[in-house]
Amino acid sequence: MRPEQFTPLQSRFKLPSFEELDRHYDIGSIDDDCKRLVLDIAQKVHDRFDYVLKILEEVLQPETSVATMQESAAFSEEERAEMFLLYRKLMYLFREAQALELEADEQKLGTFISSAHKEYISMLPQLISTIKHLQRVWKTEQSGSSELGYFG
Repeated sequence: MRPEQFTPLQSRFKLPSFEELDRHYDIGSIDDDCKRLVLDIAQKVHDRFDYVLKILEEVLQPETSVATMQESAAFSEEERAEMFLLYRKLMYLFREAQALELEADEQKLGTFISSAHKEYISMLPQLISTIKHLQRVWKTEQSGSSELGYFG
């Protein structure tokens, strides 16, 4: 998608700039020949939410992998409770995107993109903080991490 293809959609649905949406959702990768741009942009937003939800899920409900167990253990119950509130907000938007994509109503999709982006941007500082916390896990020596033993 080129910026000039986006301009009519931006004014019609009061969307953020092409650059802003491209930075967060990679809308520039949408095929130039696409005939359903609003739906494809909504799917890009949906994809980003899915990506972030999976990161949060790994902490909230770790699987039996060394990485997820180590990372999950680095959060207090209070931090997990805050993370779950964030997860709920994002999951609501994710499910809304799914329903709207099925309806395929361009007006509703355009309105969703605009409002969901505002909500996502408000969550971004907490999401970034969470991911940086996950990253720090791998710089910090944790109790028991040197005594992993055999898992086979």
